[in-house]
Amino acid sequence: MQSSGVTIFKKYNRLCLRAWKEEDVNPYAELVGDPEVMKYISNGIPRDTETARREIENFSKEILEQGWSRWAVSVGEDGPFIGYAGFSKKPYGTDFGMRFLPQYWGNPHTYIACCLALEYGFEEIRFQEIRTITNKNHQRGLSFMKKLFSSTPTEATLGTDEFKMYIISRDEYIEKEYAKNRIKMSEHESAWNRRTATKTKSQENDHRSVLANCFVPQLNGRSLA
Repeated sequence: MQSSGVTIFKKYNRLCLRAWKEEDVNPYAELVGDPEVMKYISNGIPRDTETARREIENFSKEILEQGWSRWAVSVGEDGPFIGYAGFSKKPYGTDFGMRFLPQYWGNPHTYIACCLALEYGFEEIRFQEIRTITNKNHQRGLSFMKKLFSSTPTEATLGTDEFKMYIISRDEYIEKEYAKNRIKMSEHESAWNRRTATKTKSQENDHRSVLANCFVPQLNGRSLA
């Protein structure tokens, strides 16, 4: 799907799985330059802006040539970039991976984006199997993977690092994961919307209270309230 000059591969409400664009360079550089984000990725060293630009160019090249790679994720077609989700060819098979800006950790957009990428991979690209690895010391990442996949991960060693590896077949995803993830997508978004609405209402009440106090009449330095 083409919209605003950018190809949208998958969409859920306002959340978009899309092709990369020039405006993504700076927020992506912020993402891969964050020590906390990169702590358990590769050698754990943050990357600079030029490296980020080259990675985006590579993702875009792969999307153009094979129709898939790591896709950019944004809230709205022209909305803020929040991270990526998608696939990459690795020595151990087709790797599923994701990375998001820290301010979106815990936001349902991250879970939904991963589900959209997995759906596209199995339904449109028709991968027969995908694999995903998480450093065994990355507790936040392992917890997130448990939400995405109900299967039990295997142990894997790459170089000197030890990982948990999930291996998911197309049949397994369609039979076990698809419906579960769709239900969770809806539940997460509803819960987030309720929490946001409650927070907004509380902020409005606080604002009204401040305004009311600002306009309390004063007499001889004493409030009439």
